Amino acid sequence: MIKKFIQLAFVTSCIFSSVAAHAHHSFAATFKADSIIDVEGTVTKYNFKNPHVLIYFDVKNDDGSMTNWVAEGVAATNLRRTGWDKQTLTVGDNIRITGNETRDGSPMV
Repeated sequence: MIKKFIQLAFVTSCIFSSVAAHAHHSFAATFKADSIIDVEGTVTKYNFKNPHVLIYFDVKNDDGSMTNWVAEGVAATNLRRTGWDKQTLTVGDNIRITGNETRDGSPMV
């Protein structure tokens, strides 16, 4: 249950912060605003730092190989206000991230 809450909190923070992101870089240049994807994997690295929290995670492909993905969230300061901290995720945690697909198909959400 806690994992589902964490996932929902992260996605919600990403969605509500997209307006603020336009102030310093273009969301539209990197991501497809109309294409939402779900990606499941295992956390390999978690950077709880400003200007953006980054979650690196391995995703198992259909052929059995692994691809390292990265999820870019809002500032650590914003997530801290919702209860997140540097111990919220640990290496080995299984996660599901929902977010916008990249325009170039790179493994980022």
